[in-house]
Amino acid sequence: MAKILSTPTSVTVATLPYQPPAPGTAMLIGTNTGADVRPSPDTPDQWSYATMECYGSGTFVADYSSTGAWAVAGCGGHQAAAIYGALIFDFDSATWSYVHNANNFPNRVWSLTASESSSIGEISVSGVTGNMPAPAHVYRYCVGLSKANGGGQRGSLLMTTGAGVDDAGGRQLNYAYKIDLGTGLWSRATTNKRTDAYSGYGYFIEGSAATDPTSRRVYVTPAELSGLTALPYIDLADMTWKAVARGGMTPTDQQCSTFVDVARRLLNGEGYVVGIKAYHFGGTAVLHNGLAERPVQSEQDVPFMLSCCSTTAQRAALVESFMSGSRARRFSFFSAIFSP
Repeated sequence: MAKILSTPTSVTVATLPYQPPAPGTAMLIGTNTGADVRPSPDTPDQWSYATMECYGSGTFVADYSSTGAWAVAGCGGHQAAAIYGALIFDFDSATWSYVHNANNFPNRVWSLTASESSSIGEISVSGVTGNMPAPAHVYRYCVGLSKANGGGQRGSLLMTTGAGVDDAGGRQLNYAYKIDLGTGLWSRATTNKRTDAYSGYGYFIEGSAATDPTSRRVYVTPAELSGLTALPYIDLADMTWKAVARGGMTPTDQQCSTFVDVARRLLNGEGYVVGIKAYHFGGTAVLHNGLAERPVQSEQDVPFMLSCCSTTAQRAALVESFMSGSRARRFSFFSAIFSP
């Protein structure tokens, strides 16, 4: 999903109908749960797996309401439990809801078999209308799509790609798709396939997508950036897949998350091998190489080590030890997440 690291020139603070938690605390704000709105015939466990566990994740969609919403859609694949509409948490009302797909595909628990999807991964079942993608492993490949960029009146979820679309597991979505969060209608979002713009790396898994609102591009990365000679992206101006030169990477690079730094025109990556790297769009110079600068206790150790801490004081001491001296710059990303 997209994340902006730069400070914007202005910030609009929305008024919420509930009291936000104080810094460093957590509180229950929801009026219901995602399981409360699950479609029949899903059980709570099946619905939880389809929406929160099946190699997928949601994304923030700002246009859904005055404060935006978190939406989950498109998750499934390998004939596991799947979601065919969209699960939505509206921050205005702190309420979960479910919008059924408007493509006439009936609710069911499981993902598709190979015979129920086309060669490009779209649902091929009698009665289904439009271009509806088969549920897939979407990892972090979904981003919010605003009305201004072709989303619905209440915004859309853009599914840039997905893997393991059926029980055979070998097919991937190369067109991008979107679901209108107001109507539930799935449609094909791009006019061409990712492989039309860049075919040098076939199977995108375990990666992420990041939106650059300045250039109106959605960059999409696989897990192994070393396999790319160019970086594919969706041009939101004409909804086509294109590609741009990428920064230099080593053969050991693996990428889990991608972030856009709007002000400095950087694409930053964080992963369990790469550490933290940044490079300019269209450039080849690596501006920050976390792999080369990584100390003995590396970034990938931090989440595990923190999970072993039994008290807040222990977690604070661990973070402080990583943030001291020359390590501060290397671990700034993790401090933002894990500082108590």
